[in-house]
Amino acid sequence: MGRSSLINTTRRTFKETVAQRLSKRLLIILALVLGLLASLTIYQAFDASDTAVEGVEPRPYGAIEDLLDPEVFRAAYLEANGGLEGLDALKSIQLNGTIQSGDYSFEFFMLKSRPDKMLLTYNMDGQELSYGVNSEGAWQRVTLPDGSEQVISLEQEQVAQFQKTAQFLGPLVDWSG
Repeated sequence: MGRSSLINTTRRTFKETVAQRLSKRLLIILALVLGLLASLTIYQAFDASDTAVEGVEPRPYGAIEDLLDPEVFRAAYLEANGGLEGLDALKSIQLNGTIQSGDYSFEFFMLKSRPDKMLLTYNMDGQELSYGVNSEGAWQRVTLPDGSEQVISLEQEQVAQFQKTAQFLGPLVDWSG
């Protein structure tokens, strides 16, 4: 009986690197932070405890609880951010700050520009993790403390996730109700 040439072969599967797992978690945290900041902006603009002041028109949205309706929330968001015309005039958006979770913190920088391009960078423990996204694909660059760099093209599943994040204004503005 003949011996198969495949007997002593090993199957290789793609294993996610620590940087890729961390980047997924950081992307989720960043999305939550951005959502929280948008909600905070709207909350401050439409505090339900305000009373009528002479010469000031009442808000068309009523109480904060009214913002649970998606259409009311979208209208309030647009009004707080200059309306569709104001948002359409934007060419780029830049965010930067520090994310802290327990005793661990790291800095981030995000630059989005039209049409749906994004650069996202995290600085953690002397290492820099960057993602670049455009309509053609996405890449990841890791810069280690010694200055060495590794640049890779992301897998299609990750590209789709990052391209969705790179949408300039996102579904809240594009949503037609």
